[in-house]
Amino acid sequence: MSLERSCRRQARIAGAAAGSFRFIVGLGTATSMFFGCSTIFGIDESETSDETSAGRGPSGGTGGAASGGKAGSRAGSAGTATAARGGSDAGTGGDATTSSGEAGAGGRAGAGGRAGETSVGGKGGSGGSSPSAGEGGASGEGGARTPPCSAADPNVFFCDDFEAGFAAGNWQPPNGDVAVIAGMGPLGATHYAELAGVPLITTLEPLGRLPVTLSFWAKWNSEAEVMFVSFRDNTAATTRDIEFGLLNAAVRWHQIPPDVVVPSGPPRDYPRPNMWACVTITISAGKLEARIEQPGNVNEETYVVPPIDDTSTVQEDDEWLRLTAPQRFPAGWPAFGWVNRNIDQNKVWIDDVRFARGTSSSCP
Repeated sequence: MSLERSCRRQARIAGAAAGSFRFIVGLGTATSMFFGCSTIFGIDESETSDETSAGRGPSGGTGGAASGGKAGSRAGSAGTATAARGGSDAGTGGDATTSSGEAGAGGRAGAGGRAGETSVGGKGGSGGSSPSAGEGGASGEGGARTPPCSAADPNVFFCDDFEAGFAAGNWQPPNGDVAVIAGMGPLGATHYAELAGVPLITTLEPLGRLPVTLSFWAKWNSEAEVMFVSFRDNTAATTRDIEFGLLNAAVRWHQIPPDVVVPSGPPRDYPRPNMWACVTITISAGKLEARIEQPGNVNEETYVVPPIDDTSTVQEDDEWLRLTAPQRFPAGWPAFGWVNRNIDQNKVWIDDVRFARGTSSSCP
């Protein structure tokens, strides 16, 4: 083949390849032939290289993930074409995400518990909010005990703590060995009433709107028979025939004329003498409930008397429900200590006597 024909053929191939054919320097005869063709046809080798030989570099690889961060968000852009030396080996890599999520801040410490309203300590504060719970707050200190005769409670309609003697208007004139003395009460040094076998009678008459809750502290010196409180029933009788106290070695309700008691069964454990106990009695329409709480009694700190209601329970209120309806529930005219008998060797001490509408008690 003549040099001219060869050169023409090389030119056609070069134009058709559109840059996909590369000439490699140092390949001997082919290179010489091309340089000869440039002499014959006046081809500018630099132009031919730019238009036909410059290739685009391969796309860059996906950016690597930084330590602790997420993978690069996009692939690197393609390398920019250069002169006959070919495209860049790799495009610019995508920016890798380098920031990792910040650690959650620790929760704030919970607020300290509020002071309890009674002598019991307030609850510990709750933990802080997420993402990381804080430590619980410290327990609140025990709050001051609310005085049982606080004027702030509108439900209280009778109360005496004996700190100033017998409150005027609360009691009928004492008859017999009744006095207010100073000593250690249930919650520390205080004044309380001492009843030596004789009653302390309130000026209250009908209790009125029910429910009504009576609460008081009591201490006694006998395990035999001790009377805490007695009431008139709803009959026309003017005697206080419903009694509540220690009878036959158990805490019982007692209706005198037919001599019926609740519970009617065998004696149960009962509060101990010579220890203060808090008594709560709630009188509702068709229901009579009582409990005694005696802090420090290792046998039983809380003694619940079986309730009197409209459902007969064997060995509890079954005999009581045989009474006429007016005999079953207290109507009022309460009195403390012995009323129907005089047992002067059995002393009773009472403190913080409180009557209130509803079911709230001054007992802790």
